[in-house]
This record gives sequence, structure tokens and C-alpha cells, in this order.
Amino acid sequence: SPSIPIDCLSPSNFSFYQSTTQHYQSHNNNNKRSLIIIYGWLFVRRNHLEKFCKLYLDKGFDVLTIQASLLEILFPLYGSRVIALELLYFLSQTYSSYSAIVFHTFSIGTYQMGELFVLLRQAEHRELRERIFPLIKGIIFDSPVDVEWGPMGLAKSVTNNWLLQSSIVALVKVHFHLLYRWVTRYYIESSKMVHYHVQQKGKKER
Repeated sequence: SPSIPIDCLSPSNFSFYQSTTQHYQSHNNNNKRSLIIIYGWLFVRRNHLEKFCKLYLDKGFDVLTIQASLLEILFPLYGSRVIALELLYFLSQTYSSYSAIVFHTFSIGTYQMGELFVLLRQAEHRELRERIFPLIKGIIFDSPVDVEWGPMGLAKSVTNNWLLQSSIVALVKVHFHLLYRWVTRYYIESSKMVHYHVQQKGKKER
């Protein structure tokens, strides 16, 4: 198996697993591997994702899991955007090892995936974008949370008490309003990019 450089990835946010099975390689003329990138939900732990990792590893995928803390989600410039930049660099170093890339996002992980797409759409990453986008063969959405439902999604992930949920929703909406320039606009850009790619994928399949 080829060596995959993972030193550029923060161990608090990323875990990488390399498959030992050759299940899919026989389907690829170039004998390259396939990669699945799994974005976990809020408050996810590594052991929560183990069954998904095993599922994909057994199918011959290399697996990269991504998790972010609440603070990293609430303050993108110091959290989720940094994570996306690390992933971007990782892909720039490894895309040539893969013939296919698939995303599997849970809940708020959809927003994090959108951050990667935002970066790839920037002019300075055009060459990398043109190499990576053709490799993306699918996206699996599991209970995705869009920006408008973010406050309620956060509240429900924290507590089942409706009164506390209402309070959290109100606080998060204030957070969104006061910090629009540094926080909310990143959520909106990510959402637009996710919707754009889903629409483009749908057009190609018609």
C-alpha cells in the first residue's frame, strides 16, 4: 500500500485509516485506491464512527474522518475554516493516489464539507479544483443541517428540554447577528456552495 502523508492533519480533528483489502482496485484501470471522507456530527467521538469506518474499510476505501468541537463550529476563522485548509492541503498531496473520492456527512458536517468547496472555488486553487472535482463520485447526506436550522440543530444536540432549547436558539441567533462578518457569512457561503454542487450533480445525471 502506498504511504499517505498525514502529518499535515491535526490529530484532534482528523483520523486516517488505510484499507488492507483490494476489493475495489480490480475495478480501476489504473489500480488506484478510493477515499471516503466522513464528517462527523456535533459532539461526535472517534468511537462513534468506528462502525462506519469498518464498513468502508471492508469495501476497500481508505477512510478519513473529521470532527470539530462546538467552538470550532461557532468561530469558523479559528476552527472549521482551519480544518478545511488542512484538508485542502492533504488532498493536494494525495489526490493522485486515488481514482475516486466520496463524502459522507452527518448533520453539521455538511457545513464543514461546504467550507472545503468554498476554498476549492477560489481562484488560487483553480488547478487543484480541476484535478479534485472529477474524482468526486458521490456525496452521502445523513440528517444534514442547513444554516437556517443551525440554531435549532445545536439546541437539540445539547438538550431535550424545550425551555433550554428555546434559550439556546435565541442565543445562537444573537451570535449569528452580532458576528455576521466573522461567523454567519461563512455558514451562508458554505450552504450556497453545497446547494450549488448538488444541483450541478443532478444536472449531469439527467
